Amino acid sequence: SDSTNKVVTLTLASAIALDDPNLKLSYTKPASNSIKDNQGNELASFSNLAVSTSTRTFDANYGQLIFGTATNKVGTGTAVNDILLYSNVATVNGVGIDAVVKVTGLSNATISTSDSAANPYSNTEYFQPNISATSAGGYVSYSIEFIYGGTYVSATNHGALVNFQNIIVNSYDIDSAGGSDRQFQEFGGFSSYSLGSGSYLAVSNVAGGLTHFQATTGTNNSALPNTTEGDKYRVSAYYSS
Repeated sequence: SDSTNKVVTLTLASAIALDDPNLKLSYTKPASNSIKDNQGNELASFSNLAVSTSTRTFDANYGQLIFGTATNKVGTGTAVNDILLYSNVATVNGVGIDAVVKVTGLSNATISTSDSAANPYSNTEYFQPNISATSAGGYVSYSIEFIYGGTYVSATNHGALVNFQNIIVNSYDIDSAGGSDRQFQEFGGFSSYSLGSGSYLAVSNVAGGLTHFQATTGTNNSALPNTTEGDKYRVSAYYSS
């Protein structure tokens, strides 16, 4: 405790999930050195007091997030409710941030590889699930939860949440297999987006507050990201908060 600033600091034996609704705090008044208020009154014992929590905000400053090798936490990342853990996707002000990636939806599609290091690009820092649609409109949806590094708890499949501001999500290679098919990407909750010069993507609003970005050409793109041609198949979504 800090008697000067009137603060009591609790150090936990293990990490907790900030969104856990069952967090409780109990205190048993000791025979000596008890907690007192400013007038010297001792704090009485109490049990199972509900605890409210809050998250700390970090500014990613639109820097690159590193989705390297994932650890399978639930399943293998190829089915609904499967969970992947990415360690240290970013370090902000000396604090490591992990990412919990969950498959939240799978419709008329299959995931052959949860995160490829070679297809479509040879880059181990990209999140690259290999997805095949089995019929028109097939899709996979994901959620990404950012947590303090090393706080993931297997019992809850969560960690100590952080609020990550000023994130950019780049989705590359939104193209076609070379026929009548057209790939698409949907984002929600972003502040703004940008397309490459001469973009081959059509933009529309769809149900659920999502924005739909769909290829307009039957070309199977082979150009790399961050090139003039490759950026025509790219959308960038900006999340300021």
